[in-house]
Amino acid sequence: MSFQRRRAPIQVSTTALPSTPSSKLVTSRPNLPSGVRPSALNGTLTTSTGCPSLDAVLNGLGGLPLGSSLLVLESGTTDFSGSLARNFAAEGVLQGHGVCSVGVGEGWVGELPGEVGADTREKKEMKERMQIAWRYNNLGEFGTGIKERERVRTTTAEDGVAAVEEVYCHSYDLTKRLSVPPSAVGNITHTAPSTTPKTNPYTPIIAHIAKLLSSPTPTLHRVVIPNLLNPTRYPPNAARSEWLLRFFHSLRVLLRTYPSRLVVLLTLPLDLYPRSTGLIRYIEHYVDAVLELAPFPKPLPTSPANPDVPQGLVRVHKAPAQGAGGVGVGGDGGDLAFRVTRKNFYIEAFSLPVMVEEEKSEEQKARKKDIDF
Repeated sequence: MSFQRRRAPIQVSTTALPSTPSSKLVTSRPNLPSGVRPSALNGTLTTSTGCPSLDAVLNGLGGLPLGSSLLVLESGTTDFSGSLARNFAAEGVLQGHGVCSVGVGEGWVGELPGEVGADTREKKEMKERMQIAWRYNNLGEFGTGIKERERVRTTTAEDGVAAVEEVYCHSYDLTKRLSVPPSAVGNITHTAPSTTPKTNPYTPIIAHIAKLLSSPTPTLHRVVIPNLLNPTRYPPNAARSEWLLRFFHSLRVLLRTYPSRLVVLLTLPLDLYPRSTGLIRYIEHYVDAVLELAPFPKPLPTSPANPDVPQGLVRVHKAPAQGAGGVGVGGDGGDLAFRVTRKNFYIEAFSLPVMVEEEKSEEQKARKKDIDF
């Protein structure tokens, strides 16, 4: 018996392939709402916080996942966390999301930062990047440790001809004020805690948020709660553990019930309620991400070589989970700092400023000249 190799080619069935012209072979993308995109890390749907550097440190997801909450703690008497809360609300207004502010009144919308024009510093830096190193555009500046994702999402129409660019995160100027579009006025609502004695002050807040989510319109809602437990805005009984923890539990239930329609950002002063107390520790278990802003007791010295210095440190105590693996932290594991300029809020890698020798006075120079032989 002789061996004979079979050279019959493998027959590939093409009946399952669609008979679509080559001009229409375009990868289909889900019809996502404005300001929402899948994370490049694991495909989780995220939305921007209004601060691209903050989006970069949220466990590498490139934004705040839908159906999650972010708690920003701040020590000291400053209000740097208020800038993040206003950016978060302004981003929702420009993206057409529903924005609900809690405990700050209707006048708080007039304090939202305005969008900058096309001649921003970030766009100038993007134009100055080397075209040959296009694959390194999303790695951030060298040595910063912050990797900012692309802020523009490009979508292609079904015919493969038209392309639409949607801005994922806008640029803001803290010196300007946001002009709310007429179409977004109806999406902005306000609520406040109840001041009736011996009643749960958070009941009207949860009822208002549940009413917004019960609407059949699939709108993404952003709930902003600045300065939680501030004595000037909340009654004295608001700090009772049974009511406060019940509020966070109810908020978490709404986030899990409507995972694609709700995101929450809260800020809380640590001077009134330290993080070492059991109440704050329990609150951190109910939220999905915890960020702490720790301003420096004294401002760092500036120099002509380094005029912009950070105002404090950033500690990521808890970041949104990437999946079933649990919780991680953002950045590259290094120290982070925040810097608030006249126009924006930045988070960057922390490094000690360069020490520059102080210029000697004219009197010291003249005295040294007399001593020299």
